[in-house]
Amino acid sequence: MASASVIIPKDLDYGIKLYPPLLLKAETGAFYVKEPSSIYPFDKTRYSPLVGKLEEGTKNLLAMVRCSFPGIQQPDVKLSANLIHHSADSSQEIPVTLSILDRYMEGDAEIFFIELQTEGLSSGEYFLYLFTKEMNAKSLSQVNISFKVK
Repeated sequence: MASASVIIPKDLDYGIKLYPPLLLKAETGAFYVKEPSSIYPFDKTRYSPLVGKLEEGTKNLLAMVRCSFPGIQQPDVKLSANLIHHSADSSQEIPVTLSILDRYMEGDAEIFFIELQTEGLSSGEYFLYLFTKEMNAKSLSQVNISFKVK
């Protein structure tokens, strides 16, 4: 069982819209009461949604990222990320390398399967910021998600 907060922004007529990512872990055996939504299609035989905390020392984060671009023909999308480690007395940007493992179009959206590589995460709370830029229309969008490492 899991929960998450949801904000539903108004629909765009033109531009790029980035949706909150679905964090995954390379683990199988998740039990689904109902088949997961196809908004974030992932290989359920190899991955499970991240529920709870990551293990200390984790070096790779996996995520499904979805973006749409109403009114833009043949979009050229660039994706980037920042990772912030927040502790009681400070916040520190963590170096992260973003790799796109797969990307494909699904209707009016582009879906990215990404890997974020770090040097190993220590315990604490993290904030992942994802940014997209559509190069033709110069449209920008960003989202963030938090997770914990123990």
